[in-house]
Amino acid sequence: MPALAVLAVSTPARAEGDATLAPKEDGTALGLSVAGTIAGPLLFGAGMVAAGQKSDGLAIGMYWTGTAALLLGPSAGHWYAGHYLTPGLGLRVGGAAVAVVGVAAGFGACFDQECDRGPYVAAMVLGTGAYVADVVWDLATTGDAVDAWNREHGLDVGLAPIVIGSAGGRRPGWR
Repeated sequence: MPALAVLAVSTPARAEGDATLAPKEDGTALGLSVAGTIAGPLLFGAGMVAAGQKSDGLAIGMYWTGTAALLLGPSAGHWYAGHYLTPGLGLRVGGAAVAVVGVAAGFGACFDQECDRGPYVAAMVLGTGAYVADVVWDLATTGDAVDAWNREHGLDVGLAPIVIGSAGGRRPGWR
């Protein structure tokens, strides 16, 4: 009988957030993605400056670092939220590859002779468009990634209906 009384007054079990975890912030995720997005062109530009000063080793390092930041930087907010492989990252790498192949093939085929540049320009434009669209996608979905992480770890905030006992009797309330 005492067990029945305990069951009657107990509340349903629910997942509680880990006390050692703090909720992730949308603004932090977006800031990381924006910073990562901006870092690529800045590093690439720094490589151009270094190349102009005959610092070939530094220039090559800056070019490669800038290229990596161009591809990976927009996903930094998703990484902060625990999502490491995003559709935007895969499509961005694919778009960049199509653009680079279009440029390289166009230079190879049309460098010293007249040719139809249409297919090469189309590949470059389509690849660049896919890259830009996927950067926007990753930036636009950082908040969703943070919200998902907070939900997965029991750190989301929401209202739950409860019954409140008061002098006037029981009434509905929110917790």
